[in-house]
Amino acid sequence: MPRTTKGKLTQKKLDQLHRQLNTISAELNTAFLEKSNEIEGFLIGLIADENVCLVGPAGEAKSGLTNAFTSLLGGDCFSYQVSAYTQPDHV
Repeated sequence: MPRTTKGKLTQKKLDQLHRQLNTISAELNTAFLEKSNEIEGFLIGLIADENVCLVGPAGEAKSGLTNAFTSLLGGDCFSYQVSAYTQPDHV
């Protein structure tokens, strides 16, 4: 879903976008059980044009969910593993 400032946002375009977001949500919720809050956060971040940061212990499917989401959108993602020893200027 490339960003664009050209043209009007018609009801037809809104309906198409709604279907696309529902499809993405359904596919991710099928693949990642019990991650509906995180998936909803990704969709809100996409709509709001904001970054999303997932924080949690290892093995919680953060990277897998992020990669699947960006793949469905045809995009790339940036990830950086932060630890107690990570300096702010490293990020």
